[in-house]
Amino acid sequence: MAGAAQRVPEWWNFDKDPDNWVLARESGERQQGERVYVLKGENPYFWNEMIISGYAKTGGMPDNYLLGFVNELVDNCRPLKVSPIEESPTSVIFEWEGDCRIVGLQVEIRRVAIGPEGVHYLAYSAKPNRLTPEKREFWLDIIRRATLRQY
Repeated sequence: MAGAAQRVPEWWNFDKDPDNWVLARESGERQQGERVYVLKGENPYFWNEMIISGYAKTGGMPDNYLLGFVNELVDNCRPLKVSPIEESPTSVIFEWEGDCRIVGLQVEIRRVAIGPEGVHYLAYSAKPNRLTPEKREFWLDIIRRATLRQY
């Protein structure tokens, strides 16, 4: 059936404590897929911390994906602050903070990289009151060290 949801593979190797994090949602089709993890006891609609892992089968560099993603943030999250953290020829890490429709205030550290399915992303999102400087550095390190799997 065209457009039917399918299981989405986890493309990223990254550290997360399986005793604290659960897969709350996965959605996908041929051109894109996403997995959302939340802390046990939370859900994708009411959460304090979230991990998002996904891919989009698009051509080009991470910048092409980033432009569309940031434009979506501009439309839905105001005020919005976007800060680059680091960039390489095949990967970009940035942080954004905004007051988004439906979910409210949030801060996110997102890595976008070229991989087997096109553009892959891994993000850690948190409500601002949950993101201490130590936790920010902890998750930034996890996102930096994450590697893409080859299926």
